[in-house]
Amino acid sequence: MNHLSEKRIFYVMFLPAIIVLVIITLFPFIYAVFVSLTDMQISRPQLGSPFIGLRNYLDLFTGYRFWNSFKVTFVFSFFALLFELLIGFGLAYLLKDEFRGRQIVIALLIAPIVIPPIVSGLTWRFMYDANIGFINYLIGFFGVNAQAWLGNPSLALPAIIITDIWQWTPFVMLVILSGIQAIPIEPFEAARIDGASNWQILKYIMLPMLKSVVLVVLLLRTIELFRTFDTIYIMTEGGPGVVTEAMSIHSYLQGFQFFNTGKASAFAMIMLVTIIFICQLYVKYGGGNPDAE
Repeated sequence: MNHLSEKRIFYVMFLPAIIVLVIITLFPFIYAVFVSLTDMQISRPQLGSPFIGLRNYLDLFTGYRFWNSFKVTFVFSFFALLFELLIGFGLAYLLKDEFRGRQIVIALLIAPIVIPPIVSGLTWRFMYDANIGFINYLIGFFGVNAQAWLGNPSLALPAIIITDIWQWTPFVMLVILSGIQAIPIEPFEAARIDGASNWQILKYIMLPMLKSVVLVVLLLRTIELFRTFDTIYIMTEGGPGVVTEAMSIHSYLQGFQFFNTGKASAFAMIMLVTIIFICQLYVKYGGGNPDAE
């Protein structure tokens, strides 16, 4: 009776929530897959949604802007993630021990996280302005000529990468700092008694014990970097030309500028598969899968 009562309670409490969750997640996904196989165009609803199979995918794979958006997204994600991990880990390592004013320093460092990406993008857009921007004013003290940061094809993408690093490095720092503080102190004390240096403790004790924490950071930040839209759109709208046209920007343009709803949905499916594939690689080679050992 107790077992039946527990099952009844579970169904009463959680089944409605599970049904709602399935409806609001599974149905849109299935509908998006269906739309990706049609020639739906929201600018011409009278034409309906004629089924065209994989033509949207083939058109995307043979287009220059599709592969360019892939390149931009991977370059943006790789360098942003690399520097966020390095700087975030360095800050977490420096803040792992108590010192006077530590909480104030942490509070100041995490301030960029609470700023909405749109506000962050606008702020940095003004800072990068070729005429009145603070960046050009600052480098002028060192005798460097003013630069059109967001208008120069060679500088636009690095400028956006710097913006993302500024905003999301504190998140990486907080996660890794939490991981460091959760490590038992005994292994460190034993290593110091055995005469291990700080570098040896870091390499052979701390880093291996933070493996799962770093994996979580990689997964979360990779997903967010691939989905980054607002900051890039506010700062450059994908320009100049297509230099900063990431996958999210290209998908938006397909759907809401060119009104190719079918192609936009196909692009979204490709993005989803790409993110899942990359995350699977992280789990497989990052130690998250026990069977990989």
